[in-house]
Amino acid sequence: MRLRSMFVGLGLLSATAAWAAGLGDYKTLFSDAPCQDGWAACIVGGYTVDPGVSYDESGRPLPSDMRVGWFDLAPTASLSPFSGLSDYTGKKGGAAKKDPPPQVAAAEPARPPPPRDPGPSQPSGVKPDPRPTPDVRPVRGGATDGVAQNDPPADPPRDRPAFGQPKPLPGSDVNTPDPVPEPDPVPEPEGPPGDDGVVDGPDGPEGPGEPPPPPPPAGCDDLIALEGNALMGRLLPQQISCLEGNIAGGSSQTQKDKISRVLLMNAEAAGNKAEWERLMKRHLEDIDRSDPDLCFKYALHLSRGGVGRAWGVIKWADYALENKQQWSGSTFTSRVNSLYQLRAEAAVKLWEDANKKLLDASGAERDELIAKEEKLRGMAKDYSREWLDYARAAGQDEAKPMALCVSTAGSKKYCKDE
Repeated sequence: MRLRSMFVGLGLLSATAAWAAGLGDYKTLFSDAPCQDGWAACIVGGYTVDPGVSYDESGRPLPSDMRVGWFDLAPTASLSPFSGLSDYTGKKGGAAKKDPPPQVAAAEPARPPPPRDPGPSQPSGVKPDPRPTPDVRPVRGGATDGVAQNDPPADPPRDRPAFGQPKPLPGSDVNTPDPVPEPDPVPEPEGPPGDDGVVDGPDGPEGPGEPPPPPPPAGCDDLIALEGNALMGRLLPQQISCLEGNIAGGSSQTQKDKISRVLLMNAEAAGNKAEWERLMKRHLEDIDRSDPDLCFKYALHLSRGGVGRAWGVIKWADYALENKQQWSGSTFTSRVNSLYQLRAEAAVKLWEDANKKLLDASGAERDELIAKEEKLRGMAKDYSREWLDYARAAGQDEAKPMALCVSTAGSKKYCKDE
């Protein structure tokens, strides 16, 4: 057994001496471009790769351009198919640094490297050599004869992380995430307790809101000041009572007209149709009926009702037509045509109602209803023909007035243009 161990030891020494004798081949051991990207020096996984000798995980020397370790077949720093071109950081004429500059901790914690490969197993029948493997490094700093020395390296062998894993910084725990900074405390508002800068309103704390609305005018003589609230339907009850009192009092007719218009605006803006109708009827019957706009507006409002309002439609349409000269242009044409239409349709409603009553009547009252029905039919026929004539003269649509004229006259010949 001792003889066999001696032969094995001599064989290992012979192999080491033979390998050391080959270090003189500079081109074989020192490559000009050892990096995968074609550069003469690069940093892979936190380690420097340059034309000098590199080492595997056990500290054994290897050519710097060797992609796989000779003894353990493990990938070296030169085997990096995903590395791009390295940035050149060296100075002109100076040597590249062996150790990388200090790195800043990454935002995300690095994963721990996988367990190292223990290397190839010993052949069966051969006992492992208890002596440690000599650490052979080439002489740096002026040694040019290629002689190796067995002194331990200045730096202990560094564990190379697996391919693609970042190198953790010294003293850092790769499993501990970066601490999350706590938010800055919100400063307390200065001032006495309860003084938070918020204005207290009548219903609770409020922000810096709008100033309170100005108080309404004390009286109702200034109609210009009241028009703003009247246009929004916001006249106060006391203001309305004051205006009504001025109308009933000894105001002039011109002043009554202005006061009545303010009340009409307020009722219409407030959506009070019943009050608006009452005020409009009073205005047209007691104050002024010379405004064709008000007469037309009231006639249009009454036309939306039943047959009981048909006479009111005809009445106020006639008053509006009496003052139609106050209009001009397209307003004149459209409104006059609409007034003729309102009057004709109201007359047709009256005739149809009389005809229905005639059909339901019997006895002595039938003769009276026959005369009334003939009179209303003649009025409907005349108003329909007047509407048709104006539509023809003004270039308006003739379809509706023609149909209404034929239905009341009973003959198309009566409605033709002579």
